[in-house]
Amino acid sequence: MDFGEARDDKFFIIAQVDKGQTDVKWCKLSGIRPFHDCYLKLESQEDITGQVIGALPAPGVMEDAVVRLVLEYPRDWAPLIDDRVIQEYASNAFEFHFVKRPQMDERIRLPQDQSVGDLTPAELLGKFWQASHVSEEDTEALQELAAVILAEEVEEAVVVVEEEIEVSVAEEVPAQ
Repeated sequence: MDFGEARDDKFFIIAQVDKGQTDVKWCKLSGIRPFHDCYLKLESQEDITGQVIGALPAPGVMEDAVVRLVLEYPRDWAPLIDDRVIQEYASNAFEFHFVKRPQMDERIRLPQDQSVGDLTPAELLGKFWQASHVSEEDTEALQELAAVILAEEVEEAVVVVEEEIEVSVAEEVPAQ
């Protein structure tokens, strides 16, 4: 009926029900449409399509069967999956379900005694580069660029605040 029963034998029963007695006969179904439930977790991005096809039964085995392939992979590898080739390989199946489960990277965790509000913008940006798996060399260059941008923003903010203070003071001092 569904993939939860894919490996189970299928039966029906014939029951003779009489007052005070019931006889049950279990009859195994044979020649039913086979279900093939496959799973693959990609560990390498080399020949992804070949790995996926390798996880499926042979085309002759899939003929007129219901086939499901559950594929887990890093989200960034999605463009490397050639759906057309995979669907074509499974074209003899009565029904083919290709279930993709892209996996997200784990989030960076802060120590229990630290909150996001305790971090400077540069430290937060450093955590972002770490979570994004940016190389150490690139992280250093990006952090230097961010420091320049943040310094410019701070300078502009100081000028704006100084101008607002001057205007505020000028408004409070009565004209003579």
